[in-house]
Amino acid sequence: MRHAVFLAFGLFLLLLAPSPARAAFKMRSVTVNGQTYVFLRDVATYYAMRYAPQKGLTVLSSGRSRLDFTIDKRECALCGVTVHLSFAPTVWQTETVMSERDFLLLLDPILRGAAVPKQKVSRIMLDPGHGGRDVGGIGKLYQEKTITLALSRRLTEKLEKYGYVVNATRTSDVEVDLERRAPLAENWRADLFISLHCNLTEASEVKGVETFLVAPEGTPSTYSNSPKVKSCSGNRFDKQNSRLAYEVHRSVVAAVGARDRGIKHAQFAVLRSAPCPAALIEIGFLSNRDEEKRIGSADHQDKIAAAIAAGIVKYRQSMNE
Repeated sequence: MRHAVFLAFGLFLLLLAPSPARAAFKMRSVTVNGQTYVFLRDVATYYAMRYAPQKGLTVLSSGRSRLDFTIDKRECALCGVTVHLSFAPTVWQTETVMSERDFLLLLDPILRGAAVPKQKVSRIMLDPGHGGRDVGGIGKLYQEKTITLALSRRLTEKLEKYGYVVNATRTSDVEVDLERRAPLAENWRADLFISLHCNLTEASEVKGVETFLVAPEGTPSTYSNSPKVKSCSGNRFDKQNSRLAYEVHRSVVAAVGARDRGIKHAQFAVLRSAPCPAALIEIGFLSNRDEEKRIGSADHQDKIAAAIAAGIVKYRQSMNE
């Protein structure tokens, strides 16, 4: 069942937007199968972009940005970066619409620094995945726990050169329970939490980088169609999570030329319980022979560490946009 309503974003825009014209703008909304959607034509107007609906695709563009939305597909492209939406854009009557939650919690924080709540960014907790008896993924040459620890050490050096104070959930080959990792960051009063992992799959041809943030309340994880109902502590930082994941993911993909597998949502324990903005990055696949060799090399790890650090710096800079 579909029916149209009009949602005045006046107060929302007045709080977040810098210009009187934007603050006065009213964005239309429509309810589709119980979910609220906003018109992409209005989203284009909001960002002063051109609106170009095509067969199965709607493009929003300006001199600086291009957004590609595929009808009935949850994967989109934001300024060349693959981003997985919570709900697929669809067509209502003749207009393309997108989920209001995707607009408010994902798209707007990525495109507008003013939409991201301001925070101090000086203390960063790194979380090298697995450790001890928990080896994580196992490739032909390397174990996940070894690569994530080596990467954490390299990333610590890069971040400290930028002036950040850095800690880690583990600094040696020890096992740390998943339930302890987020509390370690909370007790240390971390401003950001970055979890480091390697991927593994039965399909040896699969490769690339993907970055996860916690799914917002009432939305599904990327690999699920069942909306999550309950909120978690990590949802306090939904907007910051989106911008952090975007900056880190974009930086890593560009720096190492990896296949862009996208920014995705998940309910991983370390993301659900995070006491601050958090992202989990999968730097590559141990199950892909060529990629395993790369991510196991010191040179490639150094490039990844430098790219993650640069993404964090870019995130901090977004606080001043």
